[in-house]
Amino acid sequence: MGLLYFPRNEPRLPEGFRAEARRWNLPKDEFAESGHFPPALYVREARRFPGAYVFTEHDVMADPVTQRSRLQPESVAVGDYVINSHGVDEARAPYPDVREGYVVFGTVPYQIPYGLLTPRGAKNLLVPGALSASHVGFGALRLEPIWMALGQAAGVAAELLLADGAESVGKLGAEFHRRGAMTLYVSDVARTSPLWEMVQRVGNPGFFDEPVEGAPMVTRRLRFGLQYAWAPDHHAARLDDVLTAETRARWRELLGRAGRFLRRWPGRRGACF
Repeated sequence: MGLLYFPRNEPRLPEGFRAEARRWNLPKDEFAESGHFPPALYVREARRFPGAYVFTEHDVMADPVTQRSRLQPESVAVGDYVINSHGVDEARAPYPDVREGYVVFGTVPYQIPYGLLTPRGAKNLLVPGALSASHVGFGALRLEPIWMALGQAAGVAAELLLADGAESVGKLGAEFHRRGAMTLYVSDVARTSPLWEMVQRVGNPGFFDEPVEGAPMVTRRLRFGLQYAWAPDHHAARLDDVLTAETRARWRELLGRAGRFLRRWPGRRGACF
């Protein structure tokens, strides 16, 4: 309310500006229950639970070989926002161009693993909000679309655990994909494609993490001021490509590892079970 009062009444401000400010007011169509004033503060970041996996800036950066983010076989959601943290102080000498605490840099689309939701030392608890991430890693996770995706993941996991009483990553992933949840970003297979669910299922173990050594690093290109107008480079599934001997050999190795991974996971007891 002080912010509204100041520009209306401060005599050091031009009268024309004060007159314009007197036209401003609280929103007539919002927060009717609390006198049109927001009932709670916007808290950008607070304390978080350390979990089975701690998300950091390393999880959103391009691998120099695949140009994708770090592979997460237990992915339950994806994000693509830049790492961002607001500064805690103004820039001043001896570094006039540096604001203390300010961080911003581009990312590639990244996978978000299930372990972020499972706090250490707790049972029967999934935490999609105060999740397991470092300060800088949290700067990429704090967006509403990611909150919604992680809320869906926690809800689906809780539903399956209550019904079955045991955790199976394979079953969780299949149910996420059946409900339209994305766990791996590919730029050339739309959600409406009949192959979309299959691509998501085989993408988590790494079947689309093809080496692209020598290719330029992925960069976030801007168009008309938008961050995400272009699909990131080297993120296509390329389902129509001819299967090479190198890819065939890599897939055979992955099939062995993925099989061991899926056999190991059913019945595994996580931090929340």
